[in-house]
Amino acid sequence: MGAMSARRTALVSLAFALSLVAVNARAADPIPVDDAPIVDDLDRARPLAPAPGLVQALPPAEPDIEYPSKTVVFGHARWITVPDAVLGLFFDSHPSLSNVSAGLAVEIGAPQDQVWAIELDWSAYGPESGNWLATGTSPIGTTYADGALHLVSIDVNYRRQTEFTAGFRGFIGAGLGVGVLLGDFRLFEVLPTCQEPVSKCAHWPRATERNAELPTRVVPIVHLTAGLEYDFGGVIMRLQGGFRDAVYLGLSIGAEL
Repeated sequence: MGAMSARRTALVSLAFALSLVAVNARAADPIPVDDAPIVDDLDRARPLAPAPGLVQALPPAEPDIEYPSKTVVFGHARWITVPDAVLGLFFDSHPSLSNVSAGLAVEIGAPQDQVWAIELDWSAYGPESGNWLATGTSPIGTTYADGALHLVSIDVNYRRQTEFTAGFRGFIGAGLGVGVLLGDFRLFEVLPTCQEPVSKCAHWPRATERNAELPTRVVPIVHLTAGLEYDFGGVIMRLQGGFRDAVYLGLSIGAEL
């Protein structure tokens, strides 16, 4: 009887030991991904971020600078010309066309940033007196021209200004306007003996005199400009060049109102 009890006790102990081994083996098995618990805790959620000390602070953004608007009145004097290369597209022989221009402008805006200008201008379009021969025409078709045209015009132009140092600026701009041609050209026919070079041909003094017929006296103004200026503390000196129905280069002086 005692031997049977001892055997039963040993069997129970062995069964218990095998149960522990099975439980431990099952606990060691990895949990399938599909069965993994899903953590949904928005209160404890936080964005991913680098470890402390690895992030360098960005420099603060520079604030936009607002320059004060000013009103400046300018007066200008310019040399204007229509280049010989341009006249050569239409005439085999011609005198040069260079003259002067003067005017006033009112400019509104920040001189360090952007400016709108209204410009009133007078330009003398009087070429030197001389003979003109249209391209492809025989010497007998040469015409002697004398007189002058005057262009009175107004345009509105916009300029972008860049300040290099305090008071010293550069600019570039463009504008449109309208002008009226005043004055006349007197035309004379050359003598029938005209030969090359036609610039030396003589013309009839009075018998063939007539006024040139202009296709229109109202002309559009296209204004392209660039230059440099220096501000002496309310008085501005400017060197300016560009195209305003003719190539020009000139000086301007302005004063703040």
